This record gives sequence, structure tokens and C-alpha cells, in this order.
Amino acid sequence: APTTAATSRPAPEPTRARQRPSPPPVAFNPVPQSPDTTLACRNSGDPRCGPFRWDPSPGANQPLAVDVNVAPEGTQARFTFDVSDPDHSVTDNCAQLDYGDGHSEPIPCNPAPCPPAFGPWTPPPREPGQRQFVFRHTYNQPGQYTARFTFRNDRDRCPDPYGDSRSDSIVVTVGPGT
Repeated sequence: APTTAATSRPAPEPTRARQRPSPPPVAFNPVPQSPDTTLACRNSGDPRCGPFRWDPSPGANQPLAVDVNVAPEGTQARFTFDVSDPDHSVTDNCAQLDYGDGHSEPIPCNPAPCPPAFGPWTPPPREPGQRQFVFRHTYNQPGQYTARFTFRNDRDRCPDPYGDSRSDSIVVTVGPGT
């Protein structure tokens, strides 16, 4: 009997689902988002800006000048004050006049509210100013009195590199009433 050779075929490979190659991993390195930490320190009220300072320097403050003229008329006296400042405006912001007889006349100080100031500040522009103030006072009796006065122009803004004050006195001689 003839023999038949058996031919065998290799068994088929099991079917695998074809997989696409995985994409390479994506590195996730987010840029940290932080609040704006830029600190604006010019003319600042933030204490992180350090101690207050003028930048640039405003230079020397020019003094407040007060010229006084007293015109006695019997027991009454007229006080004329010419107040000037070469680098600051002159207002009726603040004054005090003591007539020397126990009476005084104030012009109340109304200081500007001063917010906190830190870091470098730009000086304000220089503003020359002058003003005349007239006061009248009647003394109860003739005699010599020492009138004292103070004028200030350093309370109307802050910080203020040009504000100043001036105090002085003058002797007033009044005679009998007319």
C-alpha cells in the first residue's frame, strides 16, 4: 500500500489585535503662575518699599519770611504781616498770634491727612508764595506788650520738603484811647 506522506502545515499564529505604537510620554512641566509681584515703589505707601526718601533730593528748603508792621492807634493796634516763602505756597493754613495781654487769635491748623510714605518719592515742584494777613486788637489799657506770632505753611500737604514755620515777637506800645 502506498504510503502517503502527511504534509503538515504549521499551525496558524494566534491572531493578535494590531496595536498602534504608544505615543511618547508628554512631559508636563507647567510654568508656575504667580500673582504679579512687581512692586511699584515710587511714591508708595507700601512698607515693603523700605524707608521713605526723596529721590532726587529736593535740595535745601528756603525759609519762610514774616515781616510785621504794627500801627497803634490809642489802645487799638493794627498788625500787618507780610508772609512769603520762595519755594512754598502761603495760605491761611496755620497761624497763631498772642497779643501779649492774655488774648490770642488762632488761625486753626488744618493739616492734610498724611498717608504712609515708603521708598523713593519724587519731590513736588517748588511754588513760591506770599500773602498778607491783617489783625486788629484793642488793649484794655495803655502800655508795652510783647506780641508773639507763629506762621506755618508746612501743614497743607505731605510729605512736604519745603514747608516751614516762623515764630517771632514784637514790642507794641499803645497809648490812651482817643
